[in-house]
Amino acid sequence: MDTSNQSRLRGRSPSGDLTATCRAEFFRQGAEARGLIRDKRWLLLRRWTHLDGEERQTLRALFALNRRLAKAYLLKEQLAQLWNYTYEGAARRFLTTWLLALRWQRLPAFQKLARMLMQHLDGILNYCHEKVPFGKVEAINGNIRAMLRRGRGYRDHEHLLLKVQRATATRRLRRTT
Repeated sequence: MDTSNQSRLRGRSPSGDLTATCRAEFFRQGAEARGLIRDKRWLLLRRWTHLDGEERQTLRALFALNRRLAKAYLLKEQLAQLWNYTYEGAARRFLTTWLLALRWQRLPAFQKLARMLMQHLDGILNYCHEKVPFGKVEAINGNIRAMLRRGRGYRDHEHLLLKVQRATATRRLRRTT
């Protein structure tokens, strides 16, 4: 999987698009429901394990009012487990069962995410074998973008790849000495 796809998958928040949709539903329900959802976007994007008791109670109240939002949050929490697998077969089985659970939920944002996950399945499964820290991936992507800005029109891709390899190799050599 190339680094741009990996960062796009990591940075993708499946509940981000859905949060906007569910917030709109709450706003249509009236002033009382609108008050419940106001300023809760970041709360919905946080992991359940990182919430304190009061925040969990707030989320439970939201989930009681909107079942779609509860399903989306549960699916988001489950998908986070995908990155912990070290065996390719187990990761594939998990992703397959997650996609089957998603099938009848009528959550368009998640269905779009599912299509993207399937397009990048090989790279996701490779992540099981070689867990490259996402910070390093982002750093390499930044270096490549900076090179492209400076170069503006490399005549061929081979020359660009040589420049990228040289830049990363010289940084590695500087660290070892």
